[in-house]
Amino acid sequence: MASVGQEALGYGGAPAQSSSNNYTVEIIYDKESYIVGEIITFSGNVNKYDADRSLRISIFDYSGNLILTQKTPVNEDGTFSYEVTLNEKFSDGKFQVKAQYGNSKSTVEKISFIINESTSTNQTLENTKIPS
Repeated sequence: MASVGQEALGYGGAPAQSSSNNYTVEIIYDKESYIVGEIITFSGNVNKYDADRSLRISIFDYSGNLILTQKTPVNEDGTFSYEVTLNEKFSDGKFQVKAQYGNSKSTVEKISFIINESTSTNQTLENTKIPS
């Protein structure tokens, strides 16, 4: 058994430490549910500012289809903010947001939000007077 253990260590052992593991990103938004036409603001921070790294924010629909992706600048203090107008590309449903800082998949943060078009329709109907 000792030789088997040595073989296993010879093939891989512990993974090499990478500096990318030290970079993290945190992203937030102001509410969980929106309607088409609203603006959603994503903000957050990275734990270490690096002028050579870029932050990419990508939004996917519930089927995993990419709706949009945008390179977003990070301030020297590690903060960022990005606004998206929820236009015709967005419809009723749940969306996943991925924020990736640099090229390493280990620095990806995922959040989700919901668009509820029926809320928009109901509000419009409630505010519309129907003539008698």
